[in-house]
Amino acid sequence: LQSILQKPLERKAGRNYGPPGNKRLIYFIDDMNMPEMDKYYTVQAHTILRQYLDYKHW
Repeated sequence: LQSILQKPLERKAGRNYGPPGNKRLIYFIDDMNMPEMDKYYTVQAHTILRQYLDYKHW
């Protein structure tokens, strides 16, 4: 999922990514019901969104 979200982004500075040029990018996540859990009992889509909300980057 993370590679799909990062595909339209370009590296801005250091570890920061953003849309090309001065464009804006909006992610629309339709279905958060992903029942398969990893070995840490987390669901990856939720983990990636939590990381973004906590740290303001991927």
